[in-house]
Amino acid sequence: MVAVAVGETVHAFSGGGSKGTITVGAKGFAENEILASLYQIALQENGYDAKFVDNLDGDVLHSAINSGKIDFYPEYTNTGVVMVLKHDPIFDPEKAYQYVKEQYKKKYNIVWLNQSAINDTYGFVITKKVADQYGISTISQLCENSPKLRLAQMYDWNADPAIGEALDKTYGKFKFADVKTYNAGLVYPVLKEGKADALVAQTTDPQLEDTSTYVLLKDDKKVWPPYYLTPIIRQSTLDKYPGVEGIINSVTKEVSGSDILELNRQVMIDKKEFQDVARKFYDSHIKK
Repeated sequence: MVAVAVGETVHAFSGGGSKGTITVGAKGFAENEILASLYQIALQENGYDAKFVDNLDGDVLHSAINSGKIDFYPEYTNTGVVMVLKHDPIFDPEKAYQYVKEQYKKKYNIVWLNQSAINDTYGFVITKKVADQYGISTISQLCENSPKLRLAQMYDWNADPAIGEALDKTYGKFKFADVKTYNAGLVYPVLKEGKADALVAQTTDPQLEDTSTYVLLKDDKKVWPPYYLTPIIRQSTLDKYPGVEGIINSVTKEVSGSDILELNRQVMIDKKEFQDVARKFYDSHIKK
């Protein structure tokens, strides 16, 4: 039995007219919390008593949705492929989505709803100045030019097989002129200040909004699999509340990849509360 009380539960809508109670889960970081909060708001607006359970890690969330402690949460396609189903990464986005959709329904009676446009995977970022100077737009070109460039990293990337080993196998050995490790909050400023030229980042990092300073390189040999953010829900919840699927899917389609960079910035950089950010976006972009 999973004790979901380890997260923060919000009873944000209640009353005699409620169509029913639905519990939304979320992982404890900005984009997941924002999207889950958007779903919660949409359900509230449509008459459901939507509870919110936050700060749960992947194992806890999977156990919680299986046991019925929560009804749904936003998951990532290759997290489902690799961490839950114990399958090798699937690099084609549609094949990854279809695989988790079929296997979760078969094994857990859990439904993957419509996939969002948000892909949170690894990515190489360089400065616009360096991109223009050396004509770099792909990871292959970065590898070729790596002896001239300096890498900023948050930890030893070679110790992570998903980064160092995967890159070596796919692109060949990177031979950066200098490699320094920085606190996570410093890597982007280090690039901006010209103290480094490249870093391995996440493709939904809010700093990537600043395209005049940073360039996200094309993964031309597809070293990293896609991690598309997608709501997953218990089949029993859909059976009980048939209208919920349409409500959730209507939110998902309104949040683009560029939207999540802006929303992440408001939470991660501007330090706004994710609930407030979600509410404002819902009112301006989704509410009918």
